Formats: sequence, C-alpha cells, structure tokens
Amino acid sequence: MATALIGVSQDQGLLTTSVENNHVVLADTKSKSKTTKKEDKATKAAKKAVKQLEKDQTQENLDLATKKVKAVKNKKVKNQLKKRIATVKTAIETQKQEETAQAAAETAVANLEANQTRENVDDAKNKVDAITDTAKKGDFNNRINAVVSAIETKEAEEAAQAEEARKAEEARQAQEQAAAEEAARQAQEQAAAQQVQQQAASGYSRDARGRWHRPNGQYASKAEIAAAGLPW
Repeated sequence: MATALIGVSQDQGLLTTSVENNHVVLADTKSKSKTTKKEDKATKAAKKAVKQLEKDQTQENLDLATKKVKAVKNKKVKNQLKKRIATVKTAIETQKQEETAQAAAETAVANLEANQTRENVDDAKNKVDAITDTAKKGDFNNRINAVVSAIETKEAEEAAQAEEARKAEEARQAQEQAAAEEAARQAQEQAAAQQVQQQAASGYSRDARGRWHRPNGQYASKAEIAAAGLPW
C-alpha cells in the first residue's frame, strides 16, 4: 500500500490521493462549498438589512442590520457595511436629538403663551435656539414674537397707568399742601386779629421786637402779660 499527498492549501482544504489496490479516492470537498454558501447567504442578508435601514431609518431596522452584519465573515465586506450602518446611526441619533429639542421647545413656548412673562420669553428662546429645523424654528419664533408684542403692549399700558397715578398723587399732595398752607395762613391771621383785640382790650402794645409795653409806654412784666391773657 502506498499513499501520496497532492497539494496542501489552508484556504482550499486538504486534497489527498490514496493509492490502494489501484483505486484513487479523493477527499471530500463538500464542506468548503457548504461554508461558502452559508457565508454568501449571511452577506446577502446583511446587505439587504443595511439597505432597508438606509431606506427606513428606524431603531428597529438599525438593530436588525447590526445583528445581520455581525454574521458576515468577510472582513472587508463587514467593514463596509458597518460604515454604512454608522452613517445611518448618526442620522438617527441626530433626529432623536432634534425631536427632543422640538418637544422641549413646544413645552416652553406653550408655557410662555399661558404665562406671558419676560422670564418665560428667555426660556422659550433658549429652547428654540437648540432646534436645527429652520421651518420649525421659524414657527416657534413667530409664536414667541406674538407673545412678546402682547407683553410690550401690556407693559406700555401699565407704564401709562403708573404715570397717571404718579401725576394724580402729585396733584393730591400739592392740593393738600396748598390747603395746609391756607389753613396756616388763616390761623396766623386769626391769631393776629385776636392779639390785636386783646391788646386793645388790655391797653398793652407790642413793638416790632416783640416786647410788651404798658399804656404809658413802659415795659410790661411777664406776669402782667400772662395775667392779661397775652402771649409772651
């Protein structure tokens, strides 16, 4: 019996020719064919999943494509498919961020419309600035501007009312002051008149320096003036 080995290949498998009793038996090469078919099937499934993902960019399709590509044995093909998946994944994440930003903006703008304050205006503007969709951003800004106009109108009305109230208060104070001054003047005149009457009745007189004199011109004492009911 004699055995001869013909050709050894790591990729193609081992091909052996056995010579025994003038019969040649070739080693089974069917396993290679089965493996190749299996790999081709996995690659086709992965490519199909990635293509569907690119067409319909959802988290579900992303998960499926990722799973299918993991089964691909060809490194070159796998890397190419991974790059395509990564591109779509970035787009999906960006879209999620945009949707989150739009939801936050809607909440902030709706709150501004319900509670129209300067503080809420700033909050709404900050939330809208985070949006990348120019059309959506424009719509939100239009709603914000409408509220800002309403706030400005209200502030102008309140300012006018405050000015009117200020002027009214100034007029009231001026009127009170004038009344007080008039009352003081009348009281002073009345006191002067009473003093004149008292002087005439008592015979005492008062000079420009405030000193009291008797009818004979002499200075009067404090006791005399008090007894006469005159102010000292």
